[in-house]
Amino acid sequence: MAFFPLPGFDGHSVRFWVAVPAFGMLGALALFYGFRRPHPGRLSGISVTLLALVVTLLMPAYPVWEWRDKAGLRRLPQVRQHPGLQQLPWYSLDEVHIKQVWQAGRSIPQLQPEWRAVPHHPIVVFSLSPVAPQLPLFWQRQVHVQLVDSFYTGRSREAGRWLVSLVRPNANPPH
Repeated sequence: MAFFPLPGFDGHSVRFWVAVPAFGMLGALALFYGFRRPHPGRLSGISVTLLALVVTLLMPAYPVWEWRDKAGLRRLPQVRQHPGLQQLPWYSLDEVHIKQVWQAGRSIPQLQPEWRAVPHHPIVVFSLSPVAPQLPLFWQRQVHVQLVDSFYTGRSREAGRWLVSLVRPNANPPH
């Protein structure tokens, strides 16, 4: 914590002042019971206590730390706030990783257009490549596809980019 700038662990935070003495004391006890007088039972207790401290003190900082230094990369939680997409059903043409589903805050079932009738209402479709060429021909003639947003899944652009498209039925579908 003193060497790695974790969010919420600066020198003025309560977590910092609880964690530093606790980890220091556990380290000293581990050295004492591990080298001077070997006591496997006590070392096991120290290990369990250390794990509990890591989970309770450091784990809450992990989500903030994971998304650091990513300015300019749009994320799924930002797309989720898009006013035109919030009330529509969401589907995906590709398998969505569970982390993206958690960030979406809702299920994103995989759309299989060859098995499904053309939608009568607008739907949101997530895909790794443009949606229109992936739709069957009978869909392409009866819907309008509009790219409305995109987001990145990782810390860099190389991690992957998803496209968010709005698929609307045509007002006058050809017969």
